[in-house]
Amino acid sequence: MPIYGAFSLEPETIHGTVHYGPDWPENQHTGESYSLEEATFSDDFHIYSIEWEQNEIRWFVNGELYFKVTPSDLQPHNYPFNARFHLILNLAVGGNWPGSPDGTTDFPQSFLIDYVRVYQYK
Repeated sequence: MPIYGAFSLEPETIHGTVHYGPDWPENQHTGESYSLEEATFSDDFHIYSIEWEQNEIRWFVNGELYFKVTPSDLQPHNYPFNARFHLILNLAVGGNWPGSPDGTTDFPQSFLIDYVRVYQYK
């Protein structure tokens, strides 16, 4: 369940999304976006958070909740997110969304991460 970072086409917006249901290309997805008022995400570091509990996942930017998903949100599909998952951080270029790079694509790109913290409720 990705947090998609700011695209060069939308540098002020990020997207939090879950993918579920059948295997690709028949899979489903749902999510929300979050936009900064008068800045782009590359202007400064930001705190991106996901609180993942049994039957609910919440997405935040700088402490502000912008998306949450529960099993009822995915009906009639099963809610697969109560299983064990792993974290992947990457810088991706191309694909179906937002599309392949072209002459307007800025290269090289940087993916700077100040820190990653993972907590588990006991």
